[in-house]
Amino acid sequence: MVGDSFDRVEIEAFQKGSVLVDYYVYFRDLDPGVKTSDLKDVLNQQLEVSADAGDDVGAARLGRYVVDTHYTDFQVLPNEQPAPNRAEEERAIPDWAIAVIVIGLGSIAFVVIFGITVVRKKKEMDATCITCNLCILSS
Repeated sequence: MVGDSFDRVEIEAFQKGSVLVDYYVYFRDLDPGVKTSDLKDVLNQQLEVSADAGDDVGAARLGRYVVDTHYTDFQVLPNEQPAPNRAEEERAIPDWAIAVIVIGLGSIAFVVIFGITVVRKKKEMDATCITCNLCILSS
């Protein structure tokens, strides 16, 4: 019923006292009609009944562990698939390209500002030199 659909088990927590375990069992392509009671029935059918002469004669066993079938509990939950992030899928330019563009534009802006500053200083120096030369010639 569910054996072919089994994917994995993830243990969430252990609790003190008897061995109490909270865990998730994941299935692939599980029939949507499977109910909680169906899973409990499958587990109870698969447990071995102990015929040994000991303290737990007639107890349900899962390997070497005794399972109290009255306290086993299941809840069938749908798989939580993360929703795809549309913002990342719709980007026309990757992140690294944006970084290259920003750094390139910053570099160009620096070169232009530096060039304008140098040209201005050169014109000021030329104008000062012309004025100084006229003053020297007129005296």
